[in-house]
Amino acid sequence: MSCVGYLGHYRPERLPLPRHYYAGIFGAGTRRFRPSHKGWIQVSCCFHGRDRHPSLSVNVQTGAFQCFSCGVKGGSLIDFVMLRDTCDFKQAARRLGAWDDLATRAARLENEREWHERQRQRERIERAQIALAQMEHALRTECRDRIHGCDRVLSTPGPWDEAQRGRAHAACVLRDEYLLPQYTLLSFAAMAERSRYILADRDVRAATLFAVRLAGGIRTDDGRWIEVLQ
Repeated sequence: MSCVGYLGHYRPERLPLPRHYYAGIFGAGTRRFRPSHKGWIQVSCCFHGRDRHPSLSVNVQTGAFQCFSCGVKGGSLIDFVMLRDTCDFKQAARRLGAWDDLATRAARLENEREWHERQRQRERIERAQIALAQMEHALRTECRDRIHGCDRVLSTPGPWDEAQRGRAHAACVLRDEYLLPQYTLLSFAAMAERSRYILADRDVRAATLFAVRLAGGIRTDDGRWIEVLQ
């Protein structure tokens, strides 16, 4: 149950137990802190000066209190804190941990909303990464299969017609041993690596492709390792 007001919510269910609260103030475990069967106990009053003889009676079951010396009294822990600390209801409830500010609540809800949004964003990114990896693998596999298909064309016995000669010529181009490393480098390598390869002369390109083939793959801008399919 909560009570709305003062730009916030009063949460009585969050109030500490009177026994625990008064024990923390007046000393639990001492001989004098022994409540009666109705919950009342006499302690030194904290509302007026030095109290030689305990004049404040507090109830550890209900939170009520009354001083038989200065006359101060109340019926709850809220009343006790308001009188002792000279504060209003809202401040007393906040000090007892029983006040939920609207600003605090709004900030908590906003943090929860942002957390859920980040979770959804991470899930979308993960799904996109999985889909991209699958597409890359399918594309590289298709290129490999086509090259192997060209190899089969070259192994077909003649004589060939014009269409077969055309396929054979294409197969001679595609079966270049550096085609797969070149495709992998130009498709997935980091931008700086691709730029160096494009601007390099023929010998440097050949050395670069040999290094890619020897390493078995290349490293992308985002740190992924792309293998060269053999």
